[in-house]
This record gives sequence, structure tokens and C-alpha cells, in this order.
Amino acid sequence: MIGQTISHYRVLSRLGEGGMGVVYLAEDLTLRRKVALKFLPVDLAADPEARARLIHEAQAAAALLHPHICPIYEVAESDGHAFLAMAYLEGQTLRERLRAGPTSLDEALTIARQIGGALAAAHAKGVIHRDVKPANVMLTASGAMLTDFGLAVMSGASRLTRTGSTVGTAAYLSPEQVQGADADERADVWALGVMLYEMISRRLPFGGEHEQTLFYAILNQDPGPLATKASGLPAGLDGILGKALAKDRGKRYQRIADFVADLGTLAQDREALPAGRLRRRRPGRLATGAAAGMVLALVAVAAWQEWWPFGGQPAPPPARKDWILVAEFDGPPGDSTLAPAARSLLSAALDQSQMVATVPQEQILYALGTAGKPPDSRLTPELAKELAYRSAVRTVLEGTIGRLGSGYSIVVRLVDADTARVLFTGSATAKGDDALIPALGELGKKLRRGLGENRRALAATRPMIEAATPSFAAYQLYVQAMRKQGAGEWTDAIALHRQALALDPDFAMAWGEMSWCFQWRSTYDSVRICITEALRRPGRLTNIQRQMLEIRLAANEGDGRRALMVTEQLERQDPTNISVLDGSWELLYYGYGRFQQALDWQRRAMRLSPFGPTEEMRIHEIWDLVGLGRHDEARASQRHLTGKWKTWVMLGIELADGHFAVAESIATVHLDDPEMTREWPIGYRTFLFGAQAGRGAVKAAAGTLDQSIAIARATDPGFQFAHQVHQGLLMDLVGLMTLSSLSRGAVPLPPDTCVRDSSTESLLTRGLRAAFAGDGPAARSILAEARARPLRELRMNGASTEMIEARAELQMGRPEEAVRLLRPIAVREVEPWPQIVPVGLAWVRWTLADAFEQMGRPDSAAAYLERSASSPFADWASPYLHQRLTLLALRLGRIAEAERHLAAAEKAWDRPDPAIRRLLEEARQAVQSARGMARPERGRS
Repeated sequence: MIGQTISHYRVLSRLGEGGMGVVYLAEDLTLRRKVALKFLPVDLAADPEARARLIHEAQAAAALLHPHICPIYEVAESDGHAFLAMAYLEGQTLRERLRAGPTSLDEALTIARQIGGALAAAHAKGVIHRDVKPANVMLTASGAMLTDFGLAVMSGASRLTRTGSTVGTAAYLSPEQVQGADADERADVWALGVMLYEMISRRLPFGGEHEQTLFYAILNQDPGPLATKASGLPAGLDGILGKALAKDRGKRYQRIADFVADLGTLAQDREALPAGRLRRRRPGRLATGAAAGMVLALVAVAAWQEWWPFGGQPAPPPARKDWILVAEFDGPPGDSTLAPAARSLLSAALDQSQMVATVPQEQILYALGTAGKPPDSRLTPELAKELAYRSAVRTVLEGTIGRLGSGYSIVVRLVDADTARVLFTGSATAKGDDALIPALGELGKKLRRGLGENRRALAATRPMIEAATPSFAAYQLYVQAMRKQGAGEWTDAIALHRQALALDPDFAMAWGEMSWCFQWRSTYDSVRICITEALRRPGRLTNIQRQMLEIRLAANEGDGRRALMVTEQLERQDPTNISVLDGSWELLYYGYGRFQQALDWQRRAMRLSPFGPTEEMRIHEIWDLVGLGRHDEARASQRHLTGKWKTWVMLGIELADGHFAVAESIATVHLDDPEMTREWPIGYRTFLFGAQAGRGAVKAAAGTLDQSIAIARATDPGFQFAHQVHQGLLMDLVGLMTLSSLSRGAVPLPPDTCVRDSSTESLLTRGLRAAFAGDGPAARSILAEARARPLRELRMNGASTEMIEARAELQMGRPEEAVRLLRPIAVREVEPWPQIVPVGLAWVRWTLADAFEQMGRPDSAAAYLERSASSPFADWASPYLHQRLTLLALRLGRIAEAERHLAAAEKAWDRPDPAIRRLLEEARQAVQSARGMARPERGRS
């Protein structure tokens, strides 16, 4: 059978054999997971009663979804083989564990409580196991698992054994089973008591060499106190076991839940230790008082019950939230959307907590990468624990959802990542699709209650049908759309979001997430429409969702002040929210030049990151340091990066530090490396352009710019300068236009490569070229057309309109008007934000300096150019600014200042073009002349 494919399973190896079945390890070819297949033995394969028993076992176990019951996936028949498909459990049986050595009391109590909880869940569904024994208990990394329901009795089902017959394993049979009476749940109480006694004492409570003598002992002898067989046992244990092993079942525990509760009280008394002893510290992991308190609460809950009583004053939220890594849920075969949707909904419910937060998907992808796992790896509970163990994540949430007739049953358990100990178990049922989302929301609140969250916070929780959608089918489509977004498949994602909205037009987050798809496609009108639709439904959003959408709408409409206000409000509300701290980087950095604030927020996000700083966080930190002029620190942080990002950022640092020849060499080496240019084909050419222009090779830079535009058009037929990844091209083009005017034609105006379509971006690009080419009528005509466009679109294009108008005013001899237009922009620390097409502050200030010089105010011209020359954003413009400042300083009689600027230009211009060399020589001669004139004056003095 090994190697065969049966139904959609490929049999891999044989695991074991018992009297009623042979078990094989197999791979589910549909869901790509390992399963265990149980087949009837060859001699029973044709036995109708044996087949009925196999089906009976599947029905009994499939009715149960519990974290300590082995899940049954299906019972089927293929090519004459009747088989049962169930979860593959890695570990050893309790019988094997007992053979290997004694169990500690804590281990024995934990196993008994876990199996007791599983039996209590079975009894609640009318299922009596009737064969509880160590061989039917698997010890796995997730805890003890109850298996083999082949002898179970189901309420309302026909029995496969006759009344009066004895079934089960002799050593674990209750007195009533020995006598042939019908077994009820008290028989399982007895068997669990026998198993606990055996785990503690390493011997059975009733012995005998033959079955008859064993039965006699069960009916007539007492097991004897455990204290005589093991030392150091707590008071009360003998009494608990005595009640579990009462021969009169009327005097026994009537419900197994009561037995487990007494064991839990005993365990709680033993475990009531200082919080610090409940968690061993791992290197590099968090160990806050709030975190230790959470686990202490979890232990108490697991020992007591799922519901947590409240009283007294509500506790304040912790200084930082504890992370929960939510593993992929298990679901029924043939339905690939049910389990992911349930997992996503429960995560959303938990994320409303003040105490915990679920690990975001981008963090999971980063953790997979650092662990050497493929990004599409299924986050199984085992893999989740592996990732969590090496991180600041303390706990892993596992879950199973299955169909229960026309409804659903959901079971979750929270597992300590250090010890694999189950800290919390919760379950819920839903009668149908409409009840599933509320059930998952309540399960999330139950889990939060178990974590010790206060009543006020729970009362403020928005029901999931409001925060998400009342339509589970719509939510399933939403989750599929999110996966498409994660893969960059924007068109497919939009189609799925639209299907979800057809089922629930008020699904606010579907509107919100769809806006991201349009953002990446640069369809900004659609972005604004989607966000507006989401915000029209505030009752269907959490506060943080609403505020995040308000920030994005303000950004889309060019209202940076509003975006910053809401961002800082969010940070005050939750200073530990990584999405806010990391996501606000562009606004703080580009929008307002708040480099120190951006760095502080970024480093806080890095400290809070569950798996350590991601590469994106590192990159943001590096640019913050560059913005502060701390290039050496930026280089030190850059060493933490890997692959293409390491090289990419290295280039940016060298350009910002004025090392243009070094940057050119790096960019040239990687120019045609497909691995480095796959995601952004023009990326290294953009760096190469900056390096060439910075060292004075302007013609080569113009050729590189032409190539970049051609490649951009070839790879994106709908290319516009408005496209996000091509923002830098227009700024480079404007820079070359400015240099053309600087060199009085020695540097030729770049060729007319403007895109000609109806977009505002295309219109403004053509207007800028006309303005720099001196074509005043064309520039003014385009400007008039642009002013008829929506103000929002003009805002998104930064200072383009002001630049066109200012250049036109200069050509008409009205420099005062150019100053009026440009000075409000030039005084800013950074470029106008947000925008699609940045013109560049350096070139805005350059034109402003032209206006001041026309007005006879070289001091004002020098002041504005100095701001750009000393800015970390000057990049390749820096040496040209220094050359011009050399001449301005000389006009103002500042020789030492002129010499400083000249030295900066000489250092940058390595092998410059003849036109740039002439500019350099002009500056040198002017400085030498000024020196010569200054020497006689010093001599006469």
C-alpha cells in the first residue's frame, strides 16, 4: 500500500497496527498536509460489522471539535478500501511515555486535565468513549490528544455491542462494565482515574495475572492510598482519586467536568507562584510584568474555567501589548476558504484588545524569511511555535473549525511557545452562516476575558457583525481578496472585493482595502471614492480603522496638515501601535522633515516588533539618519540589511554623502543584474543618473534618463510620470532643465520625452518643459488649462504649477511675482506633501534665487541656495549649488565662504563634461581674482 494513491491521499509509510485497524502516514494531495489513514485489517476488510464500526468511530469523533481530541477529517471508501482520515499527530503515546520513565506530578495532572476536558466535551455531545487508556492518548507538542473512538457510544445511535457484553481494555474497565451493565460517562471518569493513578504511581490500582483475577480486584479491592507508593504528593489527591474510583457509580463523580475542576483546583494551588517563575526568560525576548501577569491569568483560567469573574476597579491597559501568533486554522477538506476566514475574523476580534495584539501578516512573512522558510509556507501550529520560540512572541493560538450538520463548531487553544503547554481552551458553535461571525466575535471576547482584560474594555468592543460584516460569505471573499493583495495581484483583488460588496454594500473595510489596490495602480480618483465610501459607514469601522482611513484620505487630497494631526492623535491613543509608528514614516519624513521624530517613532516600532526589526523598518531608520546628516550611523544600520536592499540603500547613502564616483561604480555593476532590477527595472538607472549628474557627467546622465523613460514605457505601456515608481524621473528632468538655464545653453535642454495624454501629470510636465525652454506663450497656455483642473490633482503634483508660472514671470521681467509664488514653498524644510510628482525643493530655490538676482538681492538668493546646499536632500544638485554659491559669495565679499563652496564643487566634479568644467573654471578664476585683489589690501593695512 505504501506509495499508492488512495482517493486524494498518497500513502507514505506505516505507523502502526491494532486489533481494529492499520494506520498509515499519508499526504493530503489537495490541502498539502500530512494525515493519518486508518484502514481495516485485511481479515476484517470484508466484514460488514467492522466497516460499520469504522463509520461509527468517524461519526463519533467528527461530532467533536476540541483541542485535545484528534480531529477526524473524513471516512471514505476507494477501490474497496474503507478508511478513516484523521490528523497526523507527531509524538508518542502515553503508554510509550510511561515505559520510558516516571511522570512528574505536574505532568500527570496536566495530561489528566487535558484528557478530562476532551471527555467533558464528548459527554456534552452525548458521546461516551468507553476505551480511555494510555495507548489511546497521544502526547504531542500541543498537549495530550484523545484518540480512537471505535468503542464510543453515541446518544440516539444503534449500538454495535450487545447489552451484557464487555468491551474495552480490562485494566481500565469500571465495575459496571465488568458486570456487563451499560456504560455512561461515569465509566470514563473511572478510566481517567485509573490512568492518573498509574501515571503517578507507575502501577495500576488493580492488578492480576489473569483477566478474571483483575476483574475480581476491580469489583472487590481498594487501590490503596497513593502516599504509600509515591512521596511529596499534595493533600487532597487521595480524596480526589478515591471519589473517581468509587465502585458504586452513584458515589463517583457524576460529571467528569467536576473531576477535572477538582484537579484544576489542586494544580492551581501548586502553581500559585510568583509570576516570574511561570516563564523562563529566553535571550532577546521580552519579560515585562504585564506579560508575566498574562500567563499567570492564563494558567488560572486553564485550571478553572473558560469564563473569568470580574470585580473591583478595571486595570489600566498595559504599557505594551503581548503578541499572539495565530496559526493557520484547520478546516474541513474540500473547503479552502472556511478556515482562513475564521482565523482572520478571530484575529480581528482579538485586535480590539488593550492587552494583546495578533502578529501582522507582514511580520509573519519577515519571520518566515529569517527562518529560511518559503514565503508561502503554511503556518502550521508546529511552525508557529518554532517561529515564536525565537522571538518576542509568547503564545501561539491554534484553531479548528468544522461543520456540524448545517452549522459549525470552533475550538481554539492558546499554547505557551516555550513549553508547548496549553494555557487556554475555548470553543463555540454556530447554527449556520449567519451565526458564525457573532460566534467568533464572542469567542474572541471569551479569550480576552481569559487573558484578564477588564470589563470596561470588553464592553467597548464592537460586535464583529458591525466591525466587519454580518455576511460570512462576503468575509470569505474579503479574505481571498486580501491574499491576492499580498501577492500583488491587484486586478483579481479588486474583483473579489467587489463581489464581497455585492453581498454587503456596507462592508466598510472591503471599501477601505480596495482603495489600496487602486493606490498601487495609481488610480487616485478611485482611491478617494473607495475611502470616502468606507468613511460614510463609521459604524462599521473600529476607531483605529476610521482614523487610518482619514489619514489616507487627507493624504490623497493633499491635506498634509490634517494627515499629521490625526497621525499624532493616533500615536497618543496607542503609543505601542506598530502600524501607526512605522506607517507614519513617509508623512513625518517627506511631509514635514521631522527626522528626529521619525527616527524616535521608528526605533520604538523596531523595539516592539515581535520578530525584530524588518528590513523595511531598517531602511526607514537609515533614511531618518541620513535626514539628520548622520551618515556613518546610517552605514552601520545598513550592514543589517541583506540582498538587493543592502546595495540599494548603500547607493542612497553614498549619493546623500556626495560620493558620486563611488555610487556610479556600484550602480554600474548592478545595472543589468536581473535579480536586482526585477521589481523596478529603472531603479539602478535612477541611481546611476544621480551619480553621473553629481560628478558632472551631464550628457551621460541625460542619456541614462532617456533610457529610464524608455524602459519605463516598455515595461508599463500605460506609463505616466504620475506612476509612483517613476516619481524621480520628473525631478531629474526638471534638474536637467535647470542646469540648461544655468549653463546658458552649454548643457542642452533634454529631449522632449513628455507623455502626451489627458492626465494632469502629463499636462504639467509639458508646461514645465515649455517654461524652461523659454516658450512663455506655451507655458501660459498650459498653465491656464491646468488651473481648470481639480485643486486636489494640482496639490498632488507639488510645486509644478508654481514653477511654471514663476519661470514665465521671470521671462516677462516680473521677478517680484516669481518671489511671491515660490517663497512660501522655499521656506519649507521638505518638499510639499503629499504629491505624486515632486519637482524638488533645490530647483524651486534655484528659480527663486534667479528672481532675487534679477531684483538685485544676491544676499537673499544666497540664503535660499545655502538651505539646499546644506540639506541632506541636495543629492546630485549639491555641487551645482556650491558652484553658484561661490559666485554669489564673491559678489557679497565673502571670500572664505566662496573658497569653501568652491572646494565642495571641486571635490564632487570628477571628470566633468566640458560645459561643467567651464563652470568650474569660471568659479576658480573668480576666486583667484578675489584673492589677488584682497592681498594688496592686507599688505597696505
